[in-house]
Amino acid sequence: MKKVIMLISSFLLVMVLGMTTLADDAQKTLYKTALNATKEKQYEKEDGGYIAGPDVWKAWDETSDQELMINEDNYQSLSSSAKKQFTSDFTTAINTQLAEYEKQATENDGYTDTMFNRGTVSSWYKSLQLNSTIGTQLMSDILAGAKPEFEDTERIYKPYDGVKLTVLTALPWVGIVAVIIFLIWYFVKHRK
Repeated sequence: MKKVIMLISSFLLVMVLGMTTLADDAQKTLYKTALNATKEKQYEKEDGGYIAGPDVWKAWDETSDQELMINEDNYQSLSSSAKKQFTSDFTTAINTQLAEYEKQATENDGYTDTMFNRGTVSSWYKSLQLNSTIGTQLMSDILAGAKPEFEDTERIYKPYDGVKLTVLTALPWVGIVAVIIFLIWYFVKHRK
């Protein structure tokens, strides 16, 4: 029995370590994608001149467990259009990479060679959003593709506009009041 428990324990340990390695690889893939998207670029500074894309990031060692973060001083020195371009460059690259992995997962019945997924991207974006310098710009880039569908909403509600909407809204309340009146009548009549 001890041997079976030890065998199962060692198997579970190997699985957990393997999952941790895949998660770490996913984070590193994410960071490399962001770095590579800005590596060859020059971004205009507010006071003139340019700064290289990698200098906008804090130094990152891919052998460490640290998160890739923004060098706040260098980011703040960028012009407003350069800030927008910088965040657009790395978010576009990450979203493209994410789409490729999702396509791979679809084609392989959910299997990919990495755990790079929406959860990985979302958790990193959340930590970047907490950064006071890039958070607002990042949010506007992420939400740039989200557009409310006013026309569809209007098309759906149009048939119920006016009196119809009022009647449809009032009917449940009338029903509730009728049930309450019936219950009161029933209990008063059948009370002993």
